[in-house]
Amino acid sequence: MSKKFEMVVQMKTDRNEKQKKEIVAYDPFGVLTDMNRAFNSFIGLGPKKMVSEFMNNGMRMPEADIVDNGDSLTIKIDMPGVDKKDIKLKVTNTRIIVSAEKNQEKEQNDKGFYSRERSSVGYYRAIELPEPVIAAKSKAKYDNGTLTIIADKKDRENEVEPKID
Repeated sequence: MSKKFEMVVQMKTDRNEKQKKEIVAYDPFGVLTDMNRAFNSFIGLGPKKMVSEFMNNGMRMPEADIVDNGDSLTIKIDMPGVDKKDIKLKVTNTRIIVSAEKNQEKEQNDKGFYSRERSSVGYYRAIELPEPVIAAKSKAKYDNGTLTIIADKKDRENEVEPKID
């Protein structure tokens, strides 16, 4: 065996012994998560969002937070760039469906310069609620690009389980 080959084998053995001594929690999706973060920081749109936008015909899925307040749920949905009148909201006992679309067109014709720009922003999100709510008592408010929905939970104390004969 050549001396060079022995040194390579020894280096690999040393490296393997060091790795055996370290116990590290393994995350099988860690590489994908890191790649998604890199895409987000680089172009602001990771693979997950690229696929969801393609599948939803350009409609964005807005970020949402659900907070359990004990007797009610507060749902906050980020929808910047749309007017309150363009938002469609549907609340049922078990889910919330929200959508909005806004199209803008700007035309400028000034001294031989002609410009025409179009932009569109659209959102769609269906959220399964963690607990049933009273849809008729829900309240919604849109402020500063955030839609806030407060829905009272169904009263479970008044539920009856009748005896089956």
